[in-house]
Amino acid sequence: MKVRQLVMTNFNERFDTIYTHSLDEEWLKYRWKLFTTFTVPSMLGQSQTDFDWVILCHPKSPSWFKSITKTLEVPIRIHFEFDSPTPTIPGLNDPNLDAVLTTNLDSDDAINRCYLERVRSFFEAEPFKYELFEIEDGYKYDYSCQRIAPWQWKSSPFSTRVNFGPNIDPFDFGGAHDKHYGKYKNVEISRGDPLFLQVVHDKNNATRRQLQYAYQTRKFSRHILNKAFNVDDPIRNMQFQGYVYDLLRDSKQLIKFLVHRGSL
Repeated sequence: MKVRQLVMTNFNERFDTIYTHSLDEEWLKYRWKLFTTFTVPSMLGQSQTDFDWVILCHPKSPSWFKSITKTLEVPIRIHFEFDSPTPTIPGLNDPNLDAVLTTNLDSDDAINRCYLERVRSFFEAEPFKYELFEIEDGYKYDYSCQRIAPWQWKSSPFSTRVNFGPNIDPFDFGGAHDKHYGKYKNVEISRGDPLFLQVVHDKNNATRRQLQYAYQTRKFSRHILNKAFNVDDPIRNMQFQGYVYDLLRDSKQLIKFLVHRGSL
């Protein structure tokens, strides 16, 4: 049986028709910090390493943002795509493929180290029985107070679509999560294990709509972030990413100044 795994992340491409801030420098800078603090480490920590990761970006993204994506050197197959929502990835058009397992992951969230392995094991146990793997158990992490809380989310967006051959659309991750039920033959695979991390922050109004959760201590929260999601000290990492961004920006300004003076 020939199977591929694909993770789809919309960085700022999908906001084109909804929000106007997808090309805003401040928004992109903050989103990149979240992405490299939470999302990237969780992908690097996956116990199942045979997958492709596609990050969809707006075609009109500023040049500095396109440049900074090239600085992300990681030992996984990662593809930043600015031109097409269906990029060409070697092997995905193989007519001998039986299925592509396509996971949806937002650019400010994270998945458990064992998530992709869990998906693969459920598929291989009963191939072709289910069209959608869903997870309901996870955590909310409030960045402002640095605390984590268990959360059960019915029909969460952290899902994996099983795309069967022979006419596979590998980039179909199931559509809007509120329409999952009744559309696909699905199965819940978290089984009580918290497999997702939704990050609550001041740039995401939707995740701010909660009042009472059983938030844990900061010490225990840091332990869970590292052990389950491969995330280490979010506050320090966010500050470091801000430093990297500023360094890149200042370097470009220096080069422009030297060129203007004729020194380069």
